[in-house]
Amino acid sequence: MQKLRIGFYIDARIGDSVVVIPAIRAIKQFYPSSSLFVFTNEIGFNLYHTLSWIDQVILYQDYKQISKFHLNYLISSNCDKNTLSHLKQSNAQKIITYLKLHNLFDFRFKTTFISYRFKPQSQKQNTLDLVNLIAPHTKLKLSEIKDYKLQTLPQHKEHIASFLASLSR
Repeated sequence: MQKLRIGFYIDARIGDSVVVIPAIRAIKQFYPSSSLFVFTNEIGFNLYHTLSWIDQVILYQDYKQISKFHLNYLISSNCDKNTLSHLKQSNAQKIITYLKLHNLFDFRFKTTFISYRFKPQSQKQNTLDLVNLIAPHTKLKLSEIKDYKLQTLPQHKEHIASFLASLSR
């Protein structure tokens, strides 16, 4: 069986970039032999490059970068029409995102319904629902995801320690 190649596209500010971390971790936790690639902006790059369970973090510029990885699945928590029209130009076999009118009839899209009114759950669980679409029989819950905390780099720990030491003088 061919090794799964899964990409996660996230082009957001700090809050949304942090919220998707459990979903990104779930990919590697439940598909450990898969190759996991994260396509992101500079904010995401700075957050994700320390996470050892991501195979590669790519500073996203255009869909041609995605096509180089020949993905089985490309997950995007960004579901606006402009973003999806760019991602559709990639050669990803399936694109997983939230259901919108502009992706309703495209066979390459696997979608999940998102409604805070009819499906009241956290945004973390909503992004985890996207990962569930890789294998629809799974129903991963946030409580099942392990070790998804951000990791502090050694130079940052040193900087924090020297700052705290200077306060105690």
